[in-house]
Amino acid sequence: MASFEEYSKEHDADKDGRFIDAEIPPGDMKSRFLQLDADKDGFITRAEWESMARIFDAAKNSILALRPESPGKPGVAVAWRHERAIPYVPSPLYYRGRIFLVKDGGIFTVLDASSGQVVKTGRLPAEGAYYSSPVAGGGNLYATSLAGDVTVLSAETFEVLSTAKLNESCAATPAIAGGRIYFRTERRLLAFAAGAPGKAEGSAR
Repeated sequence: MASFEEYSKEHDADKDGRFIDAEIPPGDMKSRFLQLDADKDGFITRAEWESMARIFDAAKNSILALRPESPGKPGVAVAWRHERAIPYVPSPLYYRGRIFLVKDGGIFTVLDASSGQVVKTGRLPAEGAYYSSPVAGGGNLYATSLAGDVTVLSAETFEVLSTAKLNESCAATPAIAGGRIYFRTERRLLAFAAGAPGKAEGSAR
């Protein structure tokens, strides 16, 4: 995180020594406003900002691959460790020998599962917060933002194949079964079938 003084110079529009949501531009800080506003009074103060900065500085988020020790020997060994662009909420996805990560801001990372080497990094069209974990099926990867924006990527080339809007917030991880993908949004359950891009097959409250 930037220092409070540095961030204030650019974004504290009314110069009152604190931030409201409207003063924060789109991005990581915007998506974390409620997290930063510890007392939920609608303002981020210097004390709240610096408290979160200390937590971020101390955090050592990483994804690990563990290798079991030889038979009869207890314990595991760390095969590899990756420490960049780790998601805040979404779980990593293993698919076809690769691990797919997506985090707030629409930042995605693809790792080789055997070595931990970075295969691809990029940014999804939807750059907001992500709570839903990515899923995969039929050679495609599906990532859903908290705002309900869905991005479909090729699992081989990571090209964006299509996008769709669910028109409601979505924090739940989609489910794939029987040739359909199911999304549970804030108020509905939506099912999309192959051959009907962008059109929900059915919905229920």
